[in-house]
Amino acid sequence: MKKLTLVLFSMSFLLAFICGLPLVADESFPSSNIAKTTEAEKSTDPATALLLDTSSEEKRTTRFAVSFYSGLGAGNIHTALSFGGAFTYFFKEKLAIEIEGGYSLGGKDKVNIPEVVSFNIKGPGVYNFLAHILYDIKQIRKFVFYGKVGAGGVGSSSKEVVANPRANLFYNVRYDPIKDFALSIGGGFRYQRSSHWAIRVDIKELIVFAEDTSGIFIALGGLCYSF
Repeated sequence: MKKLTLVLFSMSFLLAFICGLPLVADESFPSSNIAKTTEAEKSTDPATALLLDTSSEEKRTTRFAVSFYSGLGAGNIHTALSFGGAFTYFFKEKLAIEIEGGYSLGGKDKVNIPEVVSFNIKGPGVYNFLAHILYDIKQIRKFVFYGKVGAGGVGSSSKEVVANPRANLFYNVRYDPIKDFALSIGGGFRYQRSSHWAIRVDIKELIVFAEDTSGIFIALGGLCYSF
């Protein structure tokens, strides 16, 4: 009887052990599956990863910037205080379209009446509206150097000046309005103070196609905000 009981107990233990093997294997399966999945994720093709995540590329190549600055303009307007602003759209990482407008206060013009009198008066202000293609050439630490080329218009409003160079003499000087086509070439740099704010210096030469083709040199500095 004892031998029969021992045999039955041994057979029951062996049966339980055999039946338990599939359960142990099943419990270990998820971890092995996760490991395989992890390996598959690690071995993902770079091209596939780029297709799966394009948000970072879009953020890097699509951005805007707004600039406001002031400085000096020189040319037919002589040396005068100038103001300007620009809106920049980067459609590539380093390539942008920029729309710019500016205004220069009227400089001193010389009026010469032969054999009578010669004197200086303040002329009318000069405005410009330009479109540029802008390209970031090189970045050195926080400095980003760029070049740009474009075209637009330059003009001035009409103005009539009553001059009194002498106590007993008066002269009327009239400026007719001007609206001329101009080419623009220039460049500058941005000094990145933070991810959004930068100090910007912009220099350009305007080639104005008037009756007597002339140039206007404008140098401006100010703040730039990118978003």
